Amino acid sequence: MDKILGTVKHSLKLNHERNGLFLKIHHEIEKDNEKEKIEFVHFDICDTNEIIAAVDNNGNLFVFNLNEKCFWQLMCVSIDDIKIIKFLSVNASKHNLLIGNKSGFIYEIEINSGKTVRCIRAFADEINQLLCSLSNIKTVVASTSRHIKIYEYDKFVKKFEFSFPNEMRIKFIKLVPHDSKLLVILQNDTICILNDALKLIRHFDPLRERKRFLRKTHHKIEMMNYVKDIDDDITTTATTMTKSSSGIVGDDDDDKIIKSVTRDYQNGVVTDITFDSNGNFFVVAFSDNNSIMLCSAMMWDVRRVIAYPDFYIKQCQFVSYSSSLRSNSNLLLTLTSNGNLMLVCMSDLNSQMLIDMNNVFSKKVVQTQEKRAKKVSSAFSDEQHCIRKGLYEIQMKMKETMPKGRLLAILKEFGEYPEKFRPMMWKTLLQLPENCESFAALLRRELNPSVSNYDKRFSLVDHKALNNLKQIMSCLAHWSPVFSSIKYLPKFIFPFVKFSRGDLLFCFELVATLFLNHCQMWFEYAPTLQTPYNYLNLIENVLMRVDPKLYDFYKSKDITSEHYALPLMESAFSEIFDEHTWMQLWDHIVSNEPSFLLFVIVAINASLRTTILKMENTDSIKQIFYEPNYINFKKLMKKAHAFMRKCTSSVHPRLTAIFFVPLSQGEYQKFEQYTQGTNLISANVTEVDALRREQKALDRKLAEIENFEKAMESRMEVFLIDEENQRRMKEIESKFAKALDEEEQRIIYQRKLLLLNTKKAREKEIEMIIQMKNAFLQNKVEAGKKDLEMILHNIEKQRVREEIEMQMAEENLKLKEIALQIKSLNIDEEGGKCANLQEKYKGAMVKLLEQHEKFMRELNQLESSSAQISSPSTTISHNSENATSITTASYEGFQVEQPEVDVIERTFHDLQEEYNHWSGMNVKNDDCVRNMKRLNNEIEKLEGEINSLLMNLGGNYK
Repeated sequence: MDKILGTVKHSLKLNHERNGLFLKIHHEIEKDNEKEKIEFVHFDICDTNEIIAAVDNNGNLFVFNLNEKCFWQLMCVSIDDIKIIKFLSVNASKHNLLIGNKSGFIYEIEINSGKTVRCIRAFADEINQLLCSLSNIKTVVASTSRHIKIYEYDKFVKKFEFSFPNEMRIKFIKLVPHDSKLLVILQNDTICILNDALKLIRHFDPLRERKRFLRKTHHKIEMMNYVKDIDDDITTTATTMTKSSSGIVGDDDDDKIIKSVTRDYQNGVVTDITFDSNGNFFVVAFSDNNSIMLCSAMMWDVRRVIAYPDFYIKQCQFVSYSSSLRSNSNLLLTLTSNGNLMLVCMSDLNSQMLIDMNNVFSKKVVQTQEKRAKKVSSAFSDEQHCIRKGLYEIQMKMKETMPKGRLLAILKEFGEYPEKFRPMMWKTLLQLPENCESFAALLRRELNPSVSNYDKRFSLVDHKALNNLKQIMSCLAHWSPVFSSIKYLPKFIFPFVKFSRGDLLFCFELVATLFLNHCQMWFEYAPTLQTPYNYLNLIENVLMRVDPKLYDFYKSKDITSEHYALPLMESAFSEIFDEHTWMQLWDHIVSNEPSFLLFVIVAINASLRTTILKMENTDSIKQIFYEPNYINFKKLMKKAHAFMRKCTSSVHPRLTAIFFVPLSQGEYQKFEQYTQGTNLISANVTEVDALRREQKALDRKLAEIENFEKAMESRMEVFLIDEENQRRMKEIESKFAKALDEEEQRIIYQRKLLLLNTKKAREKEIEMIIQMKNAFLQNKVEAGKKDLEMILHNIEKQRVREEIEMQMAEENLKLKEIALQIKSLNIDEEGGKCANLQEKYKGAMVKLLEQHEKFMRELNQLESSSAQISSPSTTISHNSENATSITTASYEGFQVEQPEVDVIERTFHDLQEEYNHWSGMNVKNDDCVRNMKRLNNEIEKLEGEINSLLMNLGGNYK
């Protein structure tokens, strides 16, 4: 015993040589001096396969360390309604435990101390499952019955969430090791494989695959056997008290059978799925036959089916590692239905078969009457004898442990028998003898002639079912000749043929027992009268007593029991009920006295009473008994039992019917319930035999005629085929010739079209060449014109420049003359005011001359600037029309100012002349002053015009 952080560790005992099972854990506590067994409900194992955690139904949490061979209880954990547990690998050496409860909370617990690390609420509903991914980014997957959420482990932040529709319920989910696939198992036991994008990859139906696997002859169920010993070391007990005990507490055999029969399969039969550590194989656990199925994850096929003797597996998980415990083993940890933990070595499993197949052998036979006899005899060879012997022992044990009273209690509780055990229960209730030798003798006989036309009479897709029907009808006809003449008998027997699923012995004895007991009075006057009038009269009498209104309605519509009862009898109720309801109905019929069948017919009419009374058409009323109808089955059975109890003794079928009589053991008794028609049969046997011989002779002649006709037809067919082939060949040749002509015409047309297109292309090319040549010449002419215009422009510009120079020269001469005139003026001092006037305006004139010279200089500068601009413009004009336009615009701008210059020159000339005039004249002082003022005004005006002229010239230059 060891203590860590206040936790007490207990030792764990293991056994290595016990038929594959070397560890079994069960849990008992001592309460009020009595031992009470506590069942484990959940468990999980860590990724290193060394530590196991399990929860019992009291909420106690245990941890088992297989490597250290010890276990302990987490006393600090107090979580209510634990639903699921899952190991979470924190690092290489540390593991925590995730716990989900029914309130939707997720807890993270330390496994050594039991302390709660953190807690979140993921759902409002109970959590069904927790998964932990092993990728680089650790994630936790939580699911309920309809929702799935994915969380990041580090911060427990929700990454993804999706929900299923209301009609789809999740049973549980699984992650495929070393893969991103997710397995979703629904409540109908269908497995949906999803990829990482949650897209459906494929479906896998484990029930169908198991059935297909076991259908093959060389595949059998392997049985898991182990010794249940009280003092065995393979059992290890973990207790919450200080005291512990070891042992296996088993149920009684009767209780086991009752549990197996009454087990609830509403949520499906698949209880768990687990993968091995490499992801190569997976195990599917079933609850219907206490088995597990080993499948390949690569091929998705079944490899083994292993059954347990007295329990089924609720939860399982692979444990793969090498240690002193077990070297290189595939260990499967399982939680059983009786609350125990079992660790099973799959490699050491004892694969003992239910049936010893060492004596199995086969023979080759031919399709003759001898073949049929050999085939029948081989069907009951040593192999089948072993099977029958084993089944007979099981049935005998069933009869001992499940008497009729207990079966009736099951039927009363659930309303039907379990589908898996229904044939065995019917055998027990009807006391079928299973006379293999007597039935084999009937099979060895030649097929009765009455079934020869069944292939044409019944067009069934299932040929195997049709052959079984022919075999059963032939055996019934050999057992009693009356059955060969009943026309509706195949219709009555066919549902039982389908129900028996190929077991001809069971089907024959079942139908024969029904004819002996439940179908009494059906064949009284057969084969003369095939309608059982006495039985139909009993039905009418009972209906008249229990429902007189419906009986009167039938009479008013002229509807008899042949219309509302006989169709139900002929089809054995298969036309108005579906398969499941039909089997439920016959569960009750075979479990009650033979007369119960009559009350079922009356109860069906009473159940359809409301619908029938509203119908006016007689044909529609008759047709309702040939069509499926919705009838509440529970109410139907209540009515049938009520009618049987309330029926008066005067009309009760017990007055005429005998009690239940089973088939005799060894040899079948003769069927003698058609004594009324025996005399007619005896009188007509010879005639019938003669007619049959004559019929055979006619058949032979007809066969010869048919063969001759077939030969003639074949020859005629060959001739017609040859003629038709020749005609078709001629048609094909003519079609090919026509197609060849059409192809030649098409080629000629294509050639003409090609020549026309070539001619058009050449003409277009010539036209383009001419256009290019004309464009080149036109560009050349335009270039010459531009050069000529440029030369003319330069000449005109030179002329203008020369004219300006001439005018400037003239102005200079005039200025010089004015200067000379001013200098030559001799104004006397006596001239007083005139001399003063000259002196007064002499400065103005000088200033005016300076401004004139300044104006001329600016004009020369402007001219030189225009010449500099015009020079590059002339060069550019040879390459661009825009340059020419710019130069022309400059020149035109310059010429625009020439009239203003002329005006200024003229004004200046007039002033000078007036000055000279006034200077040379001897005028009065007042007139001189006035004239000088006027001259001064004119000079100012002239200065303003010169300034405006300069401004205009500057603007044009810019």
